[in-house]
Amino acid sequence: PRFILGAPGHQFFVFPSLNSLPSTMHGIRIYNATLWIRLELKANANFMPATNKSLILWVFRLISGSKNVFNDEEEFSKHTAMVAKHTISVEKLGWQEIDVTNAVRAWHSEKTNDSLRLFVDCSGCGNKITIHLFNENQNKAKESLLKAQKLNPKKMRPDESVVDYNRPYLFVSLATNHVKRLRRRALDCTGAPNEQCCKQKFYVDFKALKWDDWIIRPHGYYANYCKGSCLLPDKFSAEYQYVVDEYRRQGQVTGIHQCCAPTKYSPMSLIFYGPGSRVIKQDLAKMIVEECGCP
Repeated sequence: PRFILGAPGHQFFVFPSLNSLPSTMHGIRIYNATLWIRLELKANANFMPATNKSLILWVFRLISGSKNVFNDEEEFSKHTAMVAKHTISVEKLGWQEIDVTNAVRAWHSEKTNDSLRLFVDCSGCGNKITIHLFNENQNKAKESLLKAQKLNPKKMRPDESVVDYNRPYLFVSLATNHVKRLRRRALDCTGAPNEQCCKQKFYVDFKALKWDDWIIRPHGYYANYCKGSCLLPDKFSAEYQYVVDEYRRQGQVTGIHQCCAPTKYSPMSLIFYGPGSRVIKQDLAKMIVEECGCP
């Protein structure tokens, strides 16, 4: 049999190269990568599967050349690498989460400008189940709309934009290869002297909050908090605080107490289901306590 990418049952899509990141992002590594694909029963499909029937999604990566047609399995195997085998119950269609970390790491380590090209085959889907891909016709329709009405996409309201919320998503978490020297103000409580102002790690588990039914990523995060006293001079953030504290120690002033508090935050990205099962990514500021001090 001939394997034709994009033929029914054989789904093919391309993600842009991570190596096109600006130079300021060099020195990064792939922490993890997840592919999300949506499957659903076609509207007019008469599909009555057995309750124990399962579908299998096979994910392959094209590792060489730009061929879209393979004449036999041997040729297909020569130009592809299997990434994942994902079993799905027919009763649990919808968004499917597939770990593709190793494949994305291998692709990124090649240091080329080639895009990530993935090939998906569904065993058992036939012509009854749709695998949502990037909708080229929809993109062309959007371009025509913008051209005809002379619209600026940056000024369009969300409901005016032609967006396919069912398209595949590739979520890639990045981490730096460089370990920065820990500054005194970022002191973790695990290495701090007793009762000194420090940052206490604190993990927020969205499942424990019963938010896991609408938050896709992350499953949780380290929010952290500050604790400890501000009696040690090496925790003062400026000479001003040191002088004022000396007055307080000598009883010259009363009612002045410095508090251990966050001095630096970092943002966090949240990916969640919005209205109509839309997948939404939102960046939230000041979600993670990075450093504590005595301001």
